Amino acid sequence: MSHSGKITQIPSSTVSRTRRFATMGIRSAGCYIQNLFARALSTGDEKDEISRQHRIKQARIFANELGKMKGAAMKVGQLMGLVGVHFGLSMDICEVMSSLNDSSVPLYWECIGNQLNTLSADLEVFDIQKEAVSAASLGQVHKAIHKETGKEYCFKIQYPSLKRTVDSDLKALSIALGVSNFFPEGLNPEPLLNEIRTLLLAELDYLREVRFMDIFRSEFQSETLKVPGVLKEYSSENVICMEFINGFPLDSIEVSSLSQKMRDSLGEKLIDITLREIFVLNAMQTDPNMGNFMVEITESSVPTLYLLDFGAVKVFPENFILAYREMIRGSWESNRDRMFYAIRELDFMPDTTPRSVKEQFCELVDIALEPFKPQRKYNWNTSDVPIRLSNLAARSALTPYFRLPPEEILFLHRKLAGVFAALSFLGVEMDTSHILEKYI
Repeated sequence: MSHSGKITQIPSSTVSRTRRFATMGIRSAGCYIQNLFARALSTGDEKDEISRQHRIKQARIFANELGKMKGAAMKVGQLMGLVGVHFGLSMDICEVMSSLNDSSVPLYWECIGNQLNTLSADLEVFDIQKEAVSAASLGQVHKAIHKETGKEYCFKIQYPSLKRTVDSDLKALSIALGVSNFFPEGLNPEPLLNEIRTLLLAELDYLREVRFMDIFRSEFQSETLKVPGVLKEYSSENVICMEFINGFPLDSIEVSSLSQKMRDSLGEKLIDITLREIFVLNAMQTDPNMGNFMVEITESSVPTLYLLDFGAVKVFPENFILAYREMIRGSWESNRDRMFYAIRELDFMPDTTPRSVKEQFCELVDIALEPFKPQRKYNWNTSDVPIRLSNLAARSALTPYFRLPPEEILFLHRKLAGVFAALSFLGVEMDTSHILEKYI
């Protein structure tokens, strides 16, 4: 229930949340039935356009309801928007589901403030603002001033009861998706939902996030690249107290208005961070939301980029990273044998897969690496790479040889897509081949 732009409570009982999922599935199934009747009464090219419009309507039903439920429900919707093309979903549908990445409606303080009771430290040293400065699918952030030092901090507070709704949410959502025929015939979303469960439980462990903040701070801390410090005595499994950053989100007009040189500098940092995560740390912050990057701008120096939110860190097995590097090297060197070897090592396609199908996947990799071709100043803002990748991925999903990529690839490419969007927004225009070359 909401009031004056805030939510007074999140439906937390299994019965109430399951009822919402059932209603969502029935409404979406109604769209599917309407589509069947409309197609039966139409001819020619009209059929495809009618189906497209009904699919978009289905997606809007899911997006609207999932956004109100927060927790696992909302997170699954966000991920469907980001990796849906791997399941044969159109770009239109993915764009609707991606709207869930926008700022979420916060809970009233009275409904979330008691989460701070898990802390044993004295909170009287802080003046905590009851208005949230931001809200997301799993929690919201409240600014706090240390009364003695005047230093600004913030408390990231998890929504109540989320851990116990994960399994029931995923089960109910799986049923709703099946009832509504939301996915193309023959594609099973269960592997993705299982991986999302693992990722969600990790994101809900705030002490795990604090540990990764320490790891990333030691790896990335410099004059112009930083990770906020944490007050561990004021942090717990569902609360994190950290430095408050007075900056601008990466997708703000203040950042886009910077000079080309400064925007290129930020873009170079983003690419280097991403490649270092993959090939050095073997661990990646997989949430591509541009709000997870904050830029501190001063008139006298280069902007400082802050890395935020380490709940969605995915640790990759070493053998996966080795095979993935071989895939990138193979494309870089135009060596198909090397790429085919990597496909086999990634267990992506069986040995009986026709060469033409493997070639199609290699083409996907080649397209993705176009911006990194040597001796080329690339304009990320005018690039058509995302559209070409989406179209080819959608066609690949319709072949009888299609297999869902390993979950590591899904979540890694989720982040890469977000970084590409950020580089496009910044209008980065530079030769980035030297950055990739030093890691492969």
